[in-house]
Amino acid sequence: MDIFEIDGASNRGIDEIRDLKEKIKLAPFKASRKIYIIDEVHMLTTEAFNALLKTLEEPPAHAVFILCTTEPHKVPATIASRCLRINFTRATDEELVRSMERIVKAEDIKIEKQALLEITKLSDGSFRDAVKILEEIAAFAGNKTVTADLVNEKFNSLGIGRILTK
Repeated sequence: MDIFEIDGASNRGIDEIRDLKEKIKLAPFKASRKIYIIDEVHMLTTEAFNALLKTLEEPPAHAVFILCTTEPHKVPATIASRCLRINFTRATDEELVRSMERIVKAEDIKIEKQALLEITKLSDGSFRDAVKILEEIAAFAGNKTVTADLVNEKFNSLGIGRILTK
């Protein structure tokens, strides 16, 4: 109830930001703060950014904004200057394998270690892509053990390196 995610690509206009400005006045329901996550913030229109600027300059004490983007150069300097910037890096192969091993264990998926490494290559450092590929290959394998060969067969990746799975 106190965390709101807004897709900046779909809700990119001034009307959506005006609506946000009205709702932000309401106190949190249970938490001490209300969190507003604007994903793909770089997609907002100029007018929407201008409306957001006033809110960022004088937010209610209970409001926290998290602005997410893969293209920070598209965020106006007036907005960026009012933000603490945190850059995230891609996950390491070890982090991805460790994360997938937890999923494999929880979901009781039979998979070889080499298959996890192949999925890691395909995911290019993205947890979300790794999980998506793992889900797809587990469904593809059915009750069979997932092998590296099966991953390569499904994603046609033998000898061609990384594939974009998006």
